[in-house]
Amino acid sequence: REGFEVYAINYPSTQGDIRTLCNDTAALLKRVSADFEQVNIVTQSLGGIIARGVTANDPSSLAVGA
Repeated sequence: REGFEVYAINYPSTQGDIRTLCNDTAALLKRVSADFEQVNIVTQSLGGIIARGVTANDPSSLAVGA
């Protein structure tokens, strides 16, 4: 969409446990979000579980400027 930069995150859903996937995703989101004022996360299925895990483990992990 116009005005949005889109990142598709691919992860080995059959090769890692949820905790590892959450930690890896949190690290990636932290790096990416450093360049933006706002990050919107759109998920489906396991991606939603991972997104909830990321924010449940460390809500500040997605804080701008953290």
